[in-house]
Amino acid sequence: MKPSKANVKAHLDKIREVIKADKTTKQANLIRVLNPVLRGSANYHGHVVVKETTPIHRHIKIRANANPHDPEGEHYFESRWATKRQNS
Repeated sequence: MKPSKANVKAHLDKIREVIKADKTTKQANLIRVLNPVLRGSANYHGHVVVKETTPIHRHIKIRANANPHDPEGEHYFESRWATKRQNS
């Protein structure tokens, strides 16, 4: 679920309004005024959009006796690294 087109347009209009209101203001002051607007939108929509765009990668515990420098564990770590590359 994404923000509706009308909601995105309203947000962009709000940003444009803030920028056009004081064209001569310093950059630091403009950032200070825009931050709450941007943060509010990100907080409101962030949890929904992030779930769709970023997959969650779970950590897989390494075997207790595995050592990447030991020739006996070579096959184990090769398969782990192959799986990791495949998922990225």
